[in-house]
Amino acid sequence: MGWNSTVNTVIARMFAIFAARVSGRPTLSCLRAVSHAQCLAVWVLTAGLLGSLVGCTASQRESAWSSGSPLEAAGDWDDIDAAVSVASGEMFFALESREAIGPGRLRYRLLTLGEEPVELEVVRGAAVKTALGEEAEDEAESEMWSGPIALRCRVGRFGDERRERRFLKVMSERLADLAGVDVAPVR
Repeated sequence: MGWNSTVNTVIARMFAIFAARVSGRPTLSCLRAVSHAQCLAVWVLTAGLLGSLVGCTASQRESAWSSGSPLEAAGDWDDIDAAVSVASGEMFFALESREAIGPGRLRYRLLTLGEEPVELEVVRGAAVKTALGEEAEDEAESEMWSGPIALRCRVGRFGDERRERRFLKVMSERLADLAGVDVAPVR
């Protein structure tokens, strides 16, 4: 008796015991009714189910950002928090955390009303070109920096392009409103 037939037998017996409990038939009669074809069918279904689960999680890891390329906005770096505040208020998102993940990079974690995770990444200066896939030159950056800012977000565990585009649009509009000025009315 080889390894495959032993595994088939074990899986088929587990299936038979489950079937006996569900149907109310005696376990021994269900175990005797298990054929080799049933063992093979259970084995193929189990392998297919496990394969599809592994395939789904692998494809999700590869594409963390559903919207693909980031949106490029123009504005002042010190207005990012204000733009996030306005955009999250309009979209009914709650701010969970803000962290600097490198020079010229910020990551915001938010929650929707349905407690879905929202992740926003903001990149400035030379890092924008890197994020867009272009060559970048080193440049000194300060909090008073003004120029191109790359915005990228993911709404929900699987992405929601419509809400992502809307959130980024509101953010870029607010950054444009605040560019070069200290205050601007919220539209």
